[in-house]
Amino acid sequence: MRSHIRFASFFAFLLLSALAAGAQTTYNSPTDATWAKLYATDCGPAMKHPCPPSTNGYEGEFTGDPRFLALVKQSLPQQESWWVNGYGGSAPISKAVQEFLGVPHNFTLDDDRYITADGCVPHACMIHGMLWIDTATKPATVIFVGETLVAGGLKGESGDHLYLYTSRKLATYYAGKRPIKIFDPQFLRSLARWHDANVSKYDTQKIILATIVWPNGATHDLFWSDLLQPPPLPTSN
Repeated sequence: MRSHIRFASFFAFLLLSALAAGAQTTYNSPTDATWAKLYATDCGPAMKHPCPPSTNGYEGEFTGDPRFLALVKQSLPQQESWWVNGYGGSAPISKAVQEFLGVPHNFTLDDDRYITADGCVPHACMIHGMLWIDTATKPATVIFVGETLVAGGLKGESGDHLYLYTSRKLATYYAGKRPIKIFDPQFLRSLARWHDANVSKYDTQKIILATIVWPNGATHDLFWSDLLQPPPLPTSN
């Protein structure tokens, strides 16, 4: 009888250990970004009072957390050559993320869900970057935006060129024969806020071209105006 009790106790211990390990594994998944909200504010679900709609936090501590680099590497597997091209070859986009957020600016949490981290390149702070994360999706949706100078855009003029690296495919519709990619409306609001507070405030060049880079490395070019305000969805007669 005692042996049966000991066996049942041992089995229960193994079951609880397995459940605890599973929960720990889920939380520690590289693509789980719920932990990042703890750096955004002194509020949120882990604290005793709710977050305001938008608040600033501690970006330096966020990018210094080992989970930050793991999240970026796992979410954005793309390579880039436009930033390291002067040295030849290509590099993981995670390196560009670290450089473009090298001088932290703002770290914002919206609706206790969406994180926006922005900054600029050390010793070249006229070059800005932004990282946007939807912490509620599993895996987290991660989008990195970096700007660089382009000699000629879709219309041949000079200005800034935005590269947008996304961790997942976006919805597509067609305006005539032209495919338009649709981002999360909250991301577009964050993008416009970042642009107004950083790019348009400090840069003399206007953005003339945006390039979306999918997780598989495929690219899609579109105008900045179409990115912020896509044409209306076609209506059926």
